[in-house]
Amino acid sequence: MRNQTKYIFHIGDDTVSTSYQNKPNKEHFVLSALFNGHDKLIIDYDELPDFDKAKDITKELRSFQDALITFTRKHPKLTKIFIVHKDRLEINKEYLEQTH
Repeated sequence: MRNQTKYIFHIGDDTVSTSYQNKPNKEHFVLSALFNGHDKLIIDYDELPDFDKAKDITKELRSFQDALITFTRKHPKLTKIFIVHKDRLEINKEYLEQTH
């Protein structure tokens, strides 16, 4: 995640938008938190500042999971790098050294 103000995620020579209507989306917040944690392999959705704890927790977790599933399916390279869980996003250990 290099350019957070433009909401762009870089994967190799490709770039992937992490915004909708010039506003960061859930994928942006998850990836930003994951990569700002440096050596972290996992980010729990409920640790994110944009996770709304006032909402139904199950529905809020599901909204992050659904957003990330859709995001990774749109960009097939990402399905190899990230593992989307109900409550967290994980970097596949095989790709850890290639992510920064």
